[in-house]
Amino acid sequence: MTTLTGALVLLRPATDADIAPLAVIRSAPEVTRWWGDEEDYPAAVAEDLERTFVIEVDGRMVGAVQTYEEDDPMYRH
Repeated sequence: MTTLTGALVLLRPATDADIAPLAVIRSAPEVTRWWGDEEDYPAAVAEDLERTFVIEVDGRMVGAVQTYEEDDPMYRH
């Protein structure tokens, strides 16, 4: 994956070192409200690591975004 640098944010590929901090974000009530509750947050984060970009602002991790390819032609847009 490529690192994307903007005027205010940096999107970079997630690494193993990001699993623990991303698990903390993923387990926050304001996130679980939308994504549901997991039994093992580190394992859930690690499972999707290869398609995850970390969002950094001023060198500080503030979140993540994931990408994947949808194979069903009805949803390819």
